[in-house]
Parts: sequence; structure tokens; C-alpha cells
Amino acid sequence: MKLRFVIGTFLLATADCGGLEPFGLRQNDRVLFLGNSFFERDRDYGYIETALATRFPDQDVTFRYLGWTGDTVFGHSRPPGRRGAVFGEPEEGFQKLVEHVSRLTPTVILVAYGLNESFAREEGLREFVVGFERLLDSLEETDARIVLVSPFKMGCFIPSEEFVDRRNQEITLYSDAIQSLAEDRGCYFVDLRELLADCGNPSFGSILSENGIHLTEQGYRLASTMILERLEIRNTAREIQIDAAHPEAANKNSTLVDVNTMDNGLTFEVLSRYLPLAATEAGPSESRQIRVSGLRSGNYSLRIGGQIVAAGTSTEWASGISVGGPEIEQSLELRRTITRKNDLFLRSWRPRNDAFIYGERRHEQVPVQKELSDYDPLIRAHEERIARLKVPTRQLHELIRQYSP
Repeated sequence: MKLRFVIGTFLLATADCGGLEPFGLRQNDRVLFLGNSFFERDRDYGYIETALATRFPDQDVTFRYLGWTGDTVFGHSRPPGRRGAVFGEPEEGFQKLVEHVSRLTPTVILVAYGLNESFAREEGLREFVVGFERLLDSLEETDARIVLVSPFKMGCFIPSEEFVDRRNQEITLYSDAIQSLAEDRGCYFVDLRELLADCGNPSFGSILSENGIHLTEQGYRLASTMILERLEIRNTAREIQIDAAHPEAANKNSTLVDVNTMDNGLTFEVLSRYLPLAATEAGPSESRQIRVSGLRSGNYSLRIGGQIVAAGTSTEWASGISVGGPEIEQSLELRRTITRKNDLFLRSWRPRNDAFIYGERRHEQVPVQKELSDYDPLIRAHEERIARLKVPTRQLHELIRQYSP
């Protein structure tokens, strides 16, 4: 069977890569994030997983992060624990990488490599391509749908502009090689090199990146949003339009239920297709835009679930007001649960006391080795909670005219 994979942001190929089908997560998919620090660091934020999970709330899907900072397609960061005075050889790291992937039986693998390898410049390009081919050949044995994510160019915070230009040329060179790999296999490539393209503004760059290479929490939120947009799996607008005189609405991303008009306003229920992608605890989110025309002149407050979330004049409501509410908190709690689950999984497959589990001192702490399986029920419990949290709930909205004393 031919390898099914895509370069870049998540367009999936058919079995022989001869045609394309829209991206979608399927029932019982097991999604694996494999690569360097791009995925390892998002394990602590959970934005990419949250973005994908919320857009497929009806599908029972699990996610696992196998990212490892400093890693390459050769598995350089993954050799086994110490044996005597040395760690394992790079080849052992590659075999460990393949073993970890195989053990998880993924159906979808997202692969992010190329940044670390690009430091070898043009001289190391051929070796990189050969190594990537070898890795893909190994991943093909899982029969998973594979997605390759290109590295992004460096942002600001680097003292030498000349250095940044040279590094970005090298990153582009390796991204081009990945694109050629995709073309040779008859599959797709979507470029993520411009993720920090707007980083020329230092204040903006400091929000997205810590050092021009590693993303901040806001940077990962932007990355996840870009992934969703380029996948075209959602309409970016989250808008509700109601004519109070003739209560009708056409919404692609929400369903209005039981719109009732009253002398002092109206009530309606909303059942969203998916949760908003909330940002930080205090940061911006995908607020819903609500437009209500035909209201009597006056000031109106909006309650969702009994809580006031917005207020404005009838003119302002006719123009549209951005509204948060309980869905934002639900989305935040979802991402909190995802990051806790990711931490538990990290402890189960990559324990800190590696030498006692796999390395030179494993004969000293045999009972400890059996404790790794104790994480499994904890992980399952978090995944059950994730499955509930990612599903939107029906929300009662009450838009009521406020009378002046």
C-alpha cells in the first residue's frame, strides 16, 4: 500500500495519493504529534490538540504528543538511558522513535522536523532528505495518515539581521526539500514558514515568540488558528443575526433554537457546532458576534445562563456586539484538562528517572518500572472528561431592555 501523507497543514490524501479528500478526524482516530520542540512545547499549551478536538466534537479521538526538543529525523534526542558513562548511539534513538510510534498504533501522525537539521546548511541537505525518506518508510508500516509540518522562519530577537537572513534561507532550503518530497510521492504541501512573518514589530514579536524560534502561548494559539484556516474546516465567522420583528437567522456555525420576542426584548437558545478557541485566561478568544435588529430604542443587556455578558444600545446591537460567556470558560477548562492529560502521558512514556527504568541502574528499581502502567487509568479518566468538555451545550440567551429609574 502506498504511503498516505501530506506536507504541511492537514490536507489528507487518498490511499494511493492520487486524489484528495477534505481533512477530517474519524471515529476512534488516534492522532500522534511527532517531531521536535514545536510539538513538545505545545504539549504544555495544548492549542493544536484543542483546535482539532473542538472542530470534531462528535468523533471519539485521542491525541498523544511524542515531540522531543532538539530531535531530528534521525532520532538524535532519543537514545536509551545511560549505560556506564555514555548514552546510547543515534541509531538506537531512531529505533526508539519507531518503537514509540508503533506502540501507540496511530491512525494519524503529524510530523514536524527540519528546523534542527537546517543548521547543517546546504551540505547536510541530502543526508536530511535520505533520513526523512527512511523515517517515512518506517511510519508507513503503521498505515497511518501522515501529515508533515514545515518549519517556520525565525522571528525577531536575534541580534544580527544578517544571521536571521542566513538562517531563514537555510530553513527555506529545507522546507523546499520537504515540498519536493511531497511532490515526489504525489501528495500535498502547505507551507508554515510565514508563521512569524509579522514579527518585524518587536512588541508584536514578543507576544508570539520568546526568542524568535520558540513560540509563546499566544504564538501557539496563532499557529493553531492558522492550521484551522488553511484546512478550511470551519467558517471563521461566529455570528448570529436576528430580526426582532421577524426572528429568523442563518448561521453556519450555530443553531438558534426557540427564538421568542417580548415587549422588553427577546430570548433565544444557541447550540454551537463547536466551542470557541479560547486564548489565555485573560486573553482574547473567538467571541461570538451577535446582531439584533428591529429592537425598540433603549439599552439592552444580554444574559447567558443568568450571567450578564454584554450590554449596549439598540443601535449597537443592530451593528453587532462581540459576546463571550460560558462557552469561553468551557473551552478554557477543556484546554486545562488536555494539558493535564498530556503531562500524565509524558510521565508514562518518558519518566525522569530514566536510568532506573531503561538505563544502567534498572536492576536497582525493578518495582518502579511496573508503576508506569498506573498512569493509564488516570489518562483515560482525563480523556473521558475531554470527550464531554469538547461538546458544546445549549445556552439560553436573554436580551432584555433596561428601564431607567
